[in-house]
Amino acid sequence: MSEKGNTPGVAEKAEQERDHAPKIALFGFGCVARHLIRSFDGEKAVFSKFSSRMNLFGRAKLEERKVHLLNRVTGGALAKASALFSAALGEASRKLSDQAAEAEYALVTVPPVNGADLILQMYGDIITHKMKNLKWLGYLSTIGVYGDLQGGVCDENTPVNPKNARSRARVAAERQWLSLYQNHNVPVHIFRLAGIYAEDRNNIRNVISGDARSVVRQGHAFNRIHAEDIAGVLRASMRNPTPGEIFNVADDEPANARDINNYIALLTDSAPPPELDYENSQHILSERMNEFYQESKRADNGKIKRVLGYRLKYPNYRAGYAALTPAPPPPPGAQIN
Repeated sequence: MSEKGNTPGVAEKAEQERDHAPKIALFGFGCVARHLIRSFDGEKAVFSKFSSRMNLFGRAKLEERKVHLLNRVTGGALAKASALFSAALGEASRKLSDQAAEAEYALVTVPPVNGADLILQMYGDIITHKMKNLKWLGYLSTIGVYGDLQGGVCDENTPVNPKNARSRARVAAERQWLSLYQNHNVPVHIFRLAGIYAEDRNNIRNVISGDARSVVRQGHAFNRIHAEDIAGVLRASMRNPTPGEIFNVADDEPANARDINNYIALLTDSAPPPELDYENSQHILSERMNEFYQESKRADNGKIKRVLGYRLKYPNYRAGYAALTPAPPPPPGAQIN
């Protein structure tokens, strides 16, 4: 205690901050969420997971529907069971709300489904009205919201111009999340991600097996971003919240698929993948792949460096894939020390 006996001194405050375990709510538990957890290795933190897939509310709706149908068949014999279920649901909902209310930080990684943001539908009221301790909320979007710039550069001030349904849904979701900041002071931050890659999300295995193909389209380029760097950017933002801001999260060097695949082949001592000319291969590509190759842009990532002070661990695909690629096996008969 300080000399006055009531207010902690500077040293005590610093010690309390070191001992404090931040409470972090994860709405969605994919690649980025797992890397965020991993980034806290050796540090104190409390994570709570909130799913959009068949969660409490989804199960409740199914169960209520079953009870309705059975009541119609049995003439209301299950009314008591329905009441008991409703009471249990109410208690579980309260526990869920209480758990979320304790969070100081929240990360939303779930993309819109059929144009709708499931997290906002399921948890929007809790986030808006119950999470009073919230210091930071991050929503993961995509640089796809900028549309096709024919190889041009996009920064956070570039007008959005989505060209497909997925990107249009992202723009709508961004605006909904930002409205929570504008209307309810929820500390929302938007992160527009480039193409994510990680140890469990890359093309290495396909290149080694010979299943990879390099789609070639003149002038096409895109940014990538390693999941570790996404987690690093999120941590930097959590330390220095700037609600209402949008950040491009991308590497320093846009590249095309052929260059990346050929570099993986070089690292793994594999044959370079066969090339497919995009103009003659559209009919065999998926809708999503066609959408991807119909857009070309180069993301400016200067804001994460200027505002957040973040330095990329993997500034280009070469650094990232060199870290991800296993060393090729030794030749037969080689002596292993």
